[in-house]
Amino acid sequence: MSELTITHTPAAGTRLTGATIDDASCEVLLRAGWRLVTGGTWHLPASRGRTPRRPAIEATAERLRRAGVNVTIEIGAPRPARATTRAPAHRDPAPTRASGITQADVRHGDEVQHSGQWLRAIRVNKHTVTTQADDGRVRKLAYSEISAARQPETTAARRAAG
Repeated sequence: MSELTITHTPAAGTRLTGATIDDASCEVLLRAGWRLVTGGTWHLPASRGRTPRRPAIEATAERLRRAGVNVTIEIGAPRPARATTRAPAHRDPAPTRASGITQADVRHGDEVQHSGQWLRAIRVNKHTVTTQADDGRVRKLAYSEISAARQPETTAARRAAG
């Protein structure tokens, strides 16, 4: 009677050693889905890098024992679990605007400073402010282009009084 050993390690998968091709175990292993690999070792397909398939290992061992073969099972250390902690959520990046002006800082009618000139905000959007200069030119500015924002004198006086 021969002595067979079924071993499983995450790196190598499930392997069976000690069997020869002439053995009665050869037919049992083929029917159980094992494959003969180089060096006379049998391998359970799709077992590399995975947790051991205990039902398949136990069923193979039981069939071999019924055929009169001694079988030893050795299961190596289980594969380490995947990390369950995630990287921290993406926080607000460092301000790309030197002034830090946002949509909350500007209202319709306020004045914004661009290239040293104060312009009146005629429309405030999520990413841009549409401005109008004293000469009537209309220009759309990204918040990153705005260096400061203020309420015009007349608007500030009305808000304070009101």
